[in-house]
Amino acid sequence: MTDYFRRLNTPRLLTVALTLSAVFGTAWVLSSQPDQVSHAAEPAVQKDAGKKAAKPNIRKMTPVQVFMRAKLEDNTKILEGLMTNQFDQIVEAADHLLLMSTATEWHVIQGPIYKQHSTEFRRAVERLKIDAQKKNLDAATLAYMHMTMTCVSCHKFVRGTQLAGKVEMPPHSLVSMTSNQTQSP
Repeated sequence: MTDYFRRLNTPRLLTVALTLSAVFGTAWVLSSQPDQVSHAAEPAVQKDAGKKAAKPNIRKMTPVQVFMRAKLEDNTKILEGLMTNQFDQIVEAADHLLLMSTATEWHVIQGPIYKQHSTEFRRAVERLKIDAQKKNLDAATLAYMHMTMTCVSCHKFVRGTQLAGKVEMPPHSLVSMTSNQTQSP
C-alpha cells in the first residue's frame, strides 16, 4: 500500500481532496441552513397580502438521513484535524466512523457489492487512523481522500440501485439463472 501512495501525484491528489471537501462542506452547510431568500421576502408578502405567512416547511429527516448527517460531521472533524494538525481529533472521528460502520443504520441495502463498499470504507478509515496516530499528515490526507472517494462511490451505487428499483444479486445467482434458462427444453 505504501508503494501505491508513493506512485501517486501528491500535489494533484491534495488538490482533488481539498476540492471534494470544499464541495461536500458547502453542500452540507447550504442544506442545513434555511432558505434565506424566501424568508427575506416574507415580511413584504405579509404587508402586501394582509395575511399571515405560512410557516416554512421543516424537513423531517429519516433515521438513515440523521445517521448520514452524523457521518458527515465526523468527516468534517477529520478535515478540520488535517487542516490544523490535530491528529487526536482525526483519530477520534475515525474511531467514531468505524463504530458507526457496524451499526444497523449503516446497512441500507444488502448484497455483496454493498458489502464490498462498506469493507473498503472501513479499510480506508483504519488506514487514516493509523496514519493519524503516526502523525503522518501526507499519508493521513491521502487516506482521507481515499475514504471520501469510497463514500462517493458507495452513495452513487446506492442511489443507482434505489432509483432503478434494483435488488442487488450476487454474481453466482446470475450464473445460475443463465444456466437454468439455457437448460430448458
